[in-house]
Amino acid sequence: MNVPKRFHLLFGPYAPPKVSPYQRLDCEMRGRLKVSPNWSDAPIPWPRRYRTNSLILCGDLVRAVKLESVEAICYHWGVCRNVVQNWRQALGVQENNPGTSHLREQLRAESGSAAQQRALLRVRHPTAVLPREHSPHEQAHPLVRPATSLRVHERLARTGRHINPQLRLWSDREDKLLGTAADQQIAKQIRRSENAVRARRSILGIPAWHAIYSKPWTAEEDALLGALPDRVLARKLKRTFAAVQFRREIKQIPPVNPQKRRSIHNEWLINLHKS
Repeated sequence: MNVPKRFHLLFGPYAPPKVSPYQRLDCEMRGRLKVSPNWSDAPIPWPRRYRTNSLILCGDLVRAVKLESVEAICYHWGVCRNVVQNWRQALGVQENNPGTSHLREQLRAESGSAAQQRALLRVRHPTAVLPREHSPHEQAHPLVRPATSLRVHERLARTGRHINPQLRLWSDREDKLLGTAADQQIAKQIRRSENAVRARRSILGIPAWHAIYSKPWTAEEDALLGALPDRVLARKLKRTFAAVQFRREIKQIPPVNPQKRRSIHNEWLINLHKS
């Protein structure tokens, strides 16, 4: 089976438990459950709960939730992100587990990826409003976030009736305020939550107020870490010395001539004590 690279399982293989229909399994979320005769038809078949047909969180699935990324579990077990997030919460799994960290590092390292191109464009034009590419889900479901406001506004203008009177739409005046001050200040001004303001600004591609965007690291730049002294490499890459040093330490790459650096430091300490 040709699986996309971003969906690869890093800590497998994973096998379903050996259980017969109507027997019971211990679920980490709901206790001891009866097994349905209808298993899931995902790439990794998994036993379902009797009658409700929800997947039973047990066996190798527990290990996968703790180690793999959300995207990989969604693909191989055939569930949505909300289900995986609920599993993580029940098991006390942190957001950046090994699988998620590896996936994010992989996406950052891919030259020409959408995320890297967007980050480079943001560095070159910090105040620009970046166009947003709609995901396949949003193309199939047009009533999502900004599109919801647009459709409801059109219906109000056409019929005078609101789809949901409790749904507060974003106005043009509120959109123009985004990015002109801190999100917290804008939220108080328009009486919305800070998370709502931040999400709306991000969706519209509006940069944060007084934000400093750093240039993403490429695979070619990572290959030079440890091959040249940090200060020399910083001048070559037009980055700060602290940024190069921090990146090298994150990658766990030893510095060039560590003995020389240690001898210089020891000599400085000896001179300091003599004085």
